Amino acid sequence: MSTTLIHTADWGSATVSSGEATLEGFRLALISLGGTAGNGTLRSTLGWSEDDYQRIKDEAVGAGLIELGRGRGGSVRLIEG
Repeated sequence: MSTTLIHTADWGSATVSSGEATLEGFRLALISLGGTAGNGTLRSTLGWSEDDYQRIKDEAVGAGLIELGRGRGGSVRLIEG
């Protein structure tokens, strides 16, 4: 398991361990990418398996934290608020 330090403009820095699939890790990684990202880019940044990524992405959608976008491979965007 590796550790990634993520710097964000609004939230400072946070450490996210790849392999540790959490909603907070998903949110922080998406913030570090500017609040919007392709699924492949975000999953690669997180270092998660496809199953873990999909599970947490579905959880984020259900919680109203992200919107799904279009494009090759799909994308996600943080919902402001």
